[in-house]
Parts: sequence; structure tokens; C-alpha cells
Amino acid sequence: MNSVKPTGVINGKTGDDNIRKEFTEYYKAVYQPNTPGADNWYKLELDELLDFYTRSDTNTVTPSVDIHIMQSCINSLKPRKAAGHDGILNEHIIHGRNSLAVHICL
Repeated sequence: MNSVKPTGVINGKTGDDNIRKEFTEYYKAVYQPNTPGADNWYKLELDELLDFYTRSDTNTVTPSVDIHIMQSCINSLKPRKAAGHDGILNEHIIHGRNSLAVHICL
């Protein structure tokens, strides 16, 4: 018989919603990227690509991402990695499966 019972108070907070918020804030702080500036670097890279593909003086066609490419990328994600500042874990994407992949490609 398991005698472990869930607590009703965490850091002075009570109630399911408040306790859930405490856990969220704790894990959000724990799982931050360990490479300073990595998110900014990726943002700049993306901004440059978007600028290049959306300039009116170029005759380039914005590449589309088909579902097979997206599924391949999702299949290559590794679990148990830190979330970015958006709080999205690889597991969120992995378990979103085909439905999420389709919406990302739209």
C-alpha cells in the first residue's frame, strides 16, 4: 500500500491552480538553455532569411515545407531537452504527431 499523499501546500500556496503555477514557474526556471544568446542568434538568422525571401526586389519563391519534411524533422527531435523561452518542449511537438505537423505546414 502506498502511503504517499499529495501535498496541499507548496511554497505557501494552496489550491490546484496555485500549486500548478508554482510547479510551472519552478520548472520554467530550471530548464533554460545553457547557451547564452542562442535564442537571439536563431532569431537573427530567421529574420535574415525571412527578409531575403520576402523582399520585393528578388524573384525568389518562398520555399514551402511539405508534410514529409516536417515529419522527418519531428522524428529527429530528442526527448528530455530544455524548452526555449516559448516553453515548448520537444515532447509537445513529438506527441502532437501528424495533426500538429499538418498545421505547422499550413
